[in-house]
Amino acid sequence: MLHIYFMGVLYTVLGIIHFTNTGFYRPFMPKFLPAHDLLIYLSGIAEILLGIGVLFPSNQKSSSMGNYSYAFSVFIGPWKYAFPCQ
Repeated sequence: MLHIYFMGVLYTVLGIIHFTNTGFYRPFMPKFLPAHDLLIYLSGIAEILLGIGVLFPSNQKSSSMGNYSYAFSVFIGPWKYAFPCQ
């Protein structure tokens, strides 16, 4: 059970960092997406909400699935653009 609370705190802290250190996330943004700063702020809000949601037993399942989906899209999705097929 401790790992769920760790995940919640971690996502919440990382979401806050989206607002305090926006420049860190800017290089990871694909060039074809507009309004990089806005998208960074929106993803920070999503991380904060999902991180807080995991801390409450009534929301743990849906927030955990949201966190897994978010992590997949952020960490796995960009590989398509980093290593395009030739």
